[in-house]
Amino acid sequence: MVSFRPDRPSTWSQARRRGLLARLRRAVRGEDAGSELLELDEVQRRLAAYQESYQGVQSIPVAQIVGTVDRSGVFDRDFLPSAEWIRPRWQQVEQAFPAGGFPAISVYQVGDAYFVSDGHHRVAIARQRGVEFIDAEIREIQTPYDLPADVDVADLIHMEQARIFMEYSQLARARPEAVIEFSRPESYGALLRHMMAFGFIRMQEEGRLMRPVEISADWYDNQYLPALTDIHEEGVHEAFPWATDGDLFLGNLEKRFSMFWSKGEGPPPVSQVARETIATEHPKKPSHRQMRRIARQRTLPFRKRRADDGGR
Repeated sequence: MVSFRPDRPSTWSQARRRGLLARLRRAVRGEDAGSELLELDEVQRRLAAYQESYQGVQSIPVAQIVGTVDRSGVFDRDFLPSAEWIRPRWQQVEQAFPAGGFPAISVYQVGDAYFVSDGHHRVAIARQRGVEFIDAEIREIQTPYDLPADVDVADLIHMEQARIFMEYSQLARARPEAVIEFSRPESYGALLRHMMAFGFIRMQEEGRLMRPVEISADWYDNQYLPALTDIHEEGVHEAFPWATDGDLFLGNLEKRFSMFWSKGEGPPPVSQVARETIATEHPKKPSHRQMRRIARQRTLPFRKRRADDGGR
């Protein structure tokens, strides 16, 4: 922790200048998305928060404070001021605590991220002065999904789509150990449509209604896992190292059915399509910027994993 001097000048001018320059850079680069503080309400809604517990006062990393309860638009993601009218309160807090030693702020914790309910100015000033840790009164909110400290809005949308897929398909009930991840959030909707079509066909074959949890278990055990085994045995994951298992499965599935419709025959085997994919497709490696985005999406901890979790 950085020690403060009573004679240290106000950090307002520097923070205001940095905030203006940051907004200008984002505007030029078209990177406004993810620049604002996350709103706790949005996180709770997208991730289906279900329980809150009091954790007392603890020292928390300032860098992991990424959101707010009710101050969206006042500070940006780096707690730089977004408006001139913040100045009086900012300087008042500095004068009240010239040597540091701020009273504990109040935060909500979701995963590794913290959301301020009281103490925004204290956090902003602490960041300007290089403080690494700050005392906080913590209320922890539980969700079925982990939240990394550097989460942004795009990540939340991705997690929400994963949650909707797992819950609507009832795969979360049928196979709670299952982890299916995609590079793009829209792929969850495509996979859900495939599962619904699979369920319709299976009910016709069985001549009876089947519960969604029964269909999802059948699909996971007899469609998804065997297909992934074939895809990996053919080495498609080595040809497309930036793709997730979900990407590989869905790509193979879509190509199989496109071949089915074009030739008027039954869908070819998974392994055949996998071999043809390697032989005929020469994917261009994504740019450095695309690779960073894909790597970020691939490592999103969508669902809390247990040590004994299985599946792919």
